Amino acid sequence: MKQNTNDDKAAGKSAYVDDQLLHKTFDNMLEGVQIIGFDWRYIYVNDAMARHGKYSRDEFVGHTVMEKYPGIEQTGIYSAYTRCFNERVAVHMENRFVFPDGSIGWFELSFQPIPDGLFILSIDITERKKNEESIRKLNEELEEKVARRTAQLEEKVKQLKDSETKFQKAFQASAAGIAITRIADAVYMNVNDAFVEMTGYTNDELVGHTSVELGLIHDIKKREAVLQQVVEHGSAKNFELTIRTRSGKLIDILSSVETIELNGERLAINIIYDITERKRAEEQLASMNKDLEAFTFMVSHDLRAPLRAIEGYAGMLEHSHQKTNDEKTLKLLARIQHNTQKMSALIDGLLTFSRSGKEVVTRSQLDMNELVRSSLEDLVSVIKDDIGITVGKLHPAFGDPVLIRQVLINLISNAVKYSSKKPKPVVEITSQDTGKTITYSVKDNGEGFDMKYAGKLFNPFQRLHSQDDFEGTGIGLAMVHRIIARHGGTIWALATPGEGATFSFALPKN
Repeated sequence: MKQNTNDDKAAGKSAYVDDQLLHKTFDNMLEGVQIIGFDWRYIYVNDAMARHGKYSRDEFVGHTVMEKYPGIEQTGIYSAYTRCFNERVAVHMENRFVFPDGSIGWFELSFQPIPDGLFILSIDITERKKNEESIRKLNEELEEKVARRTAQLEEKVKQLKDSETKFQKAFQASAAGIAITRIADAVYMNVNDAFVEMTGYTNDELVGHTSVELGLIHDIKKREAVLQQVVEHGSAKNFELTIRTRSGKLIDILSSVETIELNGERLAINIIYDITERKRAEEQLASMNKDLEAFTFMVSHDLRAPLRAIEGYAGMLEHSHQKTNDEKTLKLLARIQHNTQKMSALIDGLLTFSRSGKEVVTRSQLDMNELVRSSLEDLVSVIKDDIGITVGKLHPAFGDPVLIRQVLINLISNAVKYSSKKPKPVVEITSQDTGKTITYSVKDNGEGFDMKYAGKLFNPFQRLHSQDDFEGTGIGLAMVHRIIARHGGTIWALATPGEGATFSFALPKN
């Protein structure tokens, strides 16, 4: 009896240490953490979640979601809560949330079922969304402006043949910078007011000189390449250059050049738009995305330590309870270990998905039969002897061998997994030349799925089957979709519930 008391104390101490470690980790995380019980009441929130949710931690804990956010039942986030509670599946989503005070925030949310309810991880992406919207509007405005100004210019250039007076009016009226140069020596013959304003030089300083003499062109080699294209083809469309203004300021421009014949002399009309603001916004978005990727890696790394601690302590407790025959405790400990392993797999999947968008695509001619053969060798540990796998004569493909091999391994392993419960599981791998592309298909006679959910197949963390029936993280198909898209191809699926599924992807021949 004394030994059992000591064991109980040790177990209590381990649980206390484990609880302290988790709380310390969660309290110091930059993303929001919330744990909600099956009664919809907040069990725990960290400081980041309190900031996201606009309440103090004490105002959250013990209250229901509906009490803190009246009307939430009519939102998509409530549907996500309900699905996780009822189906016990993980959900990843971006959500536009309207707070009771009318303010709006954007959040990236990851819902994970846990024994006590739900574990939700939130990242505030409001600023990123604002920047994306700002850049989208800038691009739309620029495209509209380019289209409008180009249409205006085309009309005005036609008028040039009829009247020099009309041409001069149109020339000066344009909001785009326009310069007319002599192709023979690249000397400026005429410039409009917008061109003068962009460059900072006066009309007299520009006319009669070249861009090289004035030091306008920042990249001489690129200028020479554009001139060569104009000489050979008569035009150059939508190329970007950096120019140095009279004050020494560098600005980015979008330029197009067309050539005309006037009085027996060949001239070039150069139209420029200042896109400096757009370029800076794009650089800012790229920097933010890079920071977000680094943050994702850091979060995944920081989550591993407490997971390993939980699994380790659970293993120690399981070992100490082996001799007691306490089946209830042993089952609970096994469930803890299973869930920590599941969360670890989700973290691995998240990192793999993040990296899949950064790998360089190196294309070459592919022997698809050899790739399938090596993929099946790698999957020998998961392919049972009773599974019948047939491989047709596959057409060669053009792509990255490493990335396409990942696609094949994922699709074949899925086919094996979802047909494993059939009395006679069958997997068929075929290809078809469809003209400009080659289509490859992996067909099984397994569980299949309802086609009305096909749109969710390739989204991260989306699964169409219960975790209890078929294990998985919901990352594999999202990664496959990304790889095929980066090859300029397409991927789709056809299925019937209970009768199997066929996943097909098409790659360009060249």
